[in-house]
Amino acid sequence: MFAYLLPVVFLALAFGYIGLRVAWTVHGLSSKRMNLTDDWTPGPNRGAPIKWSMTDRLELGLQIVNGELEAGETLEGLASAFFQPPRLVDYSPSLRRLKCPLIIAATPRRILMFELDAGMTVIRFRCIGYDEIQYLSPPKQGILGTSGRLRFGLTSGLQYSVGFLGPLLRDEGMRQEQRLAAYLRDIAIRFPSSAPEARAA
Repeated sequence: MFAYLLPVVFLALAFGYIGLRVAWTVHGLSSKRMNLTDDWTPGPNRGAPIKWSMTDRLELGLQIVNGELEAGETLEGLASAFFQPPRLVDYSPSLRRLKCPLIIAATPRRILMFELDAGMTVIRFRCIGYDEIQYLSPPKQGILGTSGRLRFGLTSGLQYSVGFLGPLLRDEGMRQEQRLAAYLRDIAIRFPSSAPEARAA
């Protein structure tokens, strides 16, 4: 009888451990105001693209970003990205949720982030001027030309931490990601590299 109960006990322990990890992650995110998107603009506003028939993420990203550029604004690179650590909603088993839902780009004026769903729909986006940024830790160069994690915080107290997809099999996708990462490293000298509380510790 006890032999039959062992798998049930192990499953209960496993799900309990996962639940605790998720709860701890969510608590950490909320306490740091990390990766919150509550104040992002819904996709249909400001003429942002909504539905796309194509599946090429690079072409999609370029069209989305170019559609939001202002007069005289130039693109300095873009990448497919994901929240790292994930938000609570990213744990939900939804077929509409992408593992890598973000398009992130930079211009000389601002950082632009767009969240997509599985239907290639822009569900929300945020454009962040550099005057809003309190600290910025740029992505470090990784193996095979990939890029590390980007972390930055805003004067409002919001913080973002994102990882890059690193499309190794797409030359142009990698070039765009590397351009973005290099540009962020170039401008990082204008900002502290960590939050004030981290520097004080």
